[in-house]
Amino acid sequence: MDGELNETTLSPDEAFAALGHDIRVQILKTLATADRDDRPMSFSDLRERIGTVDSAKFNYHLDTLVGHFVERTDDGYDLRRAGGRVSEAILSGAVTDDPVLELTRIGEACHHCGRQMALTYRQERVATYCAECGGTFGTSTRQEAENVPEEYGFLGYLRLPPAGMADRTPTEVHEAAHTWSLSERLLAATGTCPRCSATLDEWLTVCEDHQLGDGECDECTNRFAVMHSASCTNCIFDQRVACGSALLDTTELQSFLTAHDVNLVSPEYERFSSVMLNYEETVVETDPLEARLTFSVDGDALSLTVDEELTVLDAERHDAR
Repeated sequence: MDGELNETTLSPDEAFAALGHDIRVQILKTLATADRDDRPMSFSDLRERIGTVDSAKFNYHLDTLVGHFVERTDDGYDLRRAGGRVSEAILSGAVTDDPVLELTRIGEACHHCGRQMALTYRQERVATYCAECGGTFGTSTRQEAENVPEEYGFLGYLRLPPAGMADRTPTEVHEAAHTWSLSERLLAATGTCPRCSATLDEWLTVCEDHQLGDGECDECTNRFAVMHSASCTNCIFDQRVACGSALLDTTELQSFLTAHDVNLVSPEYERFSSVMLNYEETVVETDPLEARLTFSVDGDALSLTVDEELTVLDAERHDAR
């Protein structure tokens, strides 16, 4: 029947049981890293690449993967998408590696005060700080545990799989994490989870008594009054960002940024952050919420007025003041 979904599933217990042997993991990694022209791979070729394994034993482990993780064809064996996803997780280091980088200063400037930034890395997240100002969020709950002085201002988290740490200086780690996280935020801005593709629950919060002092509000400890939160309806993905980042999917903002050579695919951090992370904010109303965000670059400005659903009510281009 047209449109009928043919679905084959394994329970989590069944899936992890199927992966629960080193030979099976090696089969997936070998198929994942083989050149495209070498796939599908014959039984003998696949077995030879993995090493000296008894033929019957190897066949048993391979058969355990066939159907859900590996596809068997007349030409040999290849990964199914489920096997590819598992291989991606393994090769990214997400399920095996746990590198740590202690507080390190980097060659990037804080987008709020222009002073030198610092970062740490733990559990697939780069935490960024400024030693001279209150940052974007005041403080992080992880600062004490990570031996980051409490006077450091927290600028935010950037996601990066462990493989992204390899062969990179701390400054290069920050650049890679910024690009990786921006790709996630662009997708999240559309209401789609960047991890599992399910829908996101989204909401805005506003600090009604917002007053900036030394770069942060005493009431909410954030630089911006309006914050955007998103939580996946299916997996554990969540994020909390300044409202401006949640507008990255709007045509008006994208057109403004690209017209000024602000790249949304491979962004140069200081230029991107000077526009997107240092905008002006005016809360027009709190109930219902209406806010005006003004992004400026090269003497030009774009003001977007949005409601509590992040619908753009008004867009105005004008000279930056």
